[in-house]
Amino acid sequence: MIKDPMVRKLLQEASDLGFKLETSEGLYYPIINYEMYKKFQPYVKPDIVAYIDIMAAESNQSTTSDAAFIISWDELIRRTLEKEAFLNNFPSSNRASAVKNSLYVGYLFYGSDNSPTYDWYTEEEIRTIDPEVKKAYQKAVANREPNTKSVLLDTVEKILHLLDENNDELTPEIKEIIEDVENLFAND
Repeated sequence: MIKDPMVRKLLQEASDLGFKLETSEGLYYPIINYEMYKKFQPYVKPDIVAYIDIMAAESNQSTTSDAAFIISWDELIRRTLEKEAFLNNFPSSNRASAVKNSLYVGYLFYGSDNSPTYDWYTEEEIRTIDPEVKKAYQKAVANREPNTKSVLLDTVEKILHLLDENNDELTPEIKEIIEDVENLFAND
């Protein structure tokens, strides 16, 4: 319970302006509450509707906290593919740059510091994919809609094939494929 009336007033004003308070690693900070913008979706263009959906997912549940994923791998893949679809469908949108900036290709293929895709904590130099990640990759490929254009899903499919051929180990060839797709989506 916040006892200081000035702090309470400030937080209420922020909430009234469409912000909500988040916390991570002992810090508190405001973020835009995109969920409240959904009421405007019937009145805006399709790219803005899609943008609001993308941003609301993140403001409703952050992807990471303390360098670890707090969403499932399935959800991470879904969000990443949704952003890629936005860029494919609305390349001229004034929100394309913002979506591209939030498209973390590295997360998809390498994970985060505290949620790595490959086992980085072994004595050997052999790095194997986390079985949960591989299962999420397989599910994403299996659930792919026919005729869907997706460089990211194409890449996941290539990586799965190489993993199957190499005992689920991260190989230089896989790293090269990932580097190429990261460069493709790199922010200018």
